[in-house]
Amino acid sequence: MNSLNGKRVLITRALHQSFEMAEKIKKLDGVPVIIPVQKIQKASAFSDESTVNRLVSEAEWVIFTSANAVDYFIQNITRECKNDLYKKRIAVVGEKTKKKVQEYGISVTFMPEKYTGQALASELGKLLENKSNLLFVKGSLASDRVSTILSQLGHSVKELTVYETVPNRESQHRLMEILRTDGIDILTFLNPYSVDQFYQLIENKIDLKKVNEYKIACIGEVTVEKAKQLGFQHIISPTVYTVEALLLEIMNQA
Repeated sequence: MNSLNGKRVLITRALHQSFEMAEKIKKLDGVPVIIPVQKIQKASAFSDESTVNRLVSEAEWVIFTSANAVDYFIQNITRECKNDLYKKRIAVVGEKTKKKVQEYGISVTFMPEKYTGQALASELGKLLENKSNLLFVKGSLASDRVSTILSQLGHSVKELTVYETVPNRESQHRLMEILRTDGIDILTFLNPYSVDQFYQLIENKIDLKKVNEYKIACIGEVTVEKAKQLGFQHIISPTVYTVEALLLEIMNQA
């Protein structure tokens, strides 16, 4: 099967990230339904220029596990810090993050075979022969697995939170309406945070049995695990962690 056959696919990503996925769904004869359950904003703590400059200066490696982290970091640092960043070795979690880094003219040194933070940390940590200084640029809800694994392997890891992900309460009314009127066929979650925030918006307002009438399409093991923890059923997930693979999985199973 190479078509979504008119299936209505709920996109739960932050609004600015939804349009690219919506176009992919349209090209496969699907109907995208954009209801961002999360919104992203600059972290309040990410404002001390001298601290940020020092962290980058001291790091041998800079790690990114999301395109959002790349954008919020590079768009809000000083020119001096950006020039310093060009000299660093860069590790990314997957193709999307790699592409985002390259859009700023920065070369990527390392990307794991499997696109997870755990794989990145394990593979990179073992690749580095000597104790290294690493800076993990992240969002407020990022897992501590990257820092924990690298630290256990003997490396020095410092973290810098550059953006915050919060539930998008403005979407709550429309989300309730769509679910109650069967306005979708499939729900998609690209990270565990969107699962959490979706649940926060529907909790005590929509019976979970209603949600479980739909297929739940997730990217990544952590996202699948979060969906299961919250009681979601009928979960499908691709082995490759990309939007394209997710839509292919939906076509094959839905």
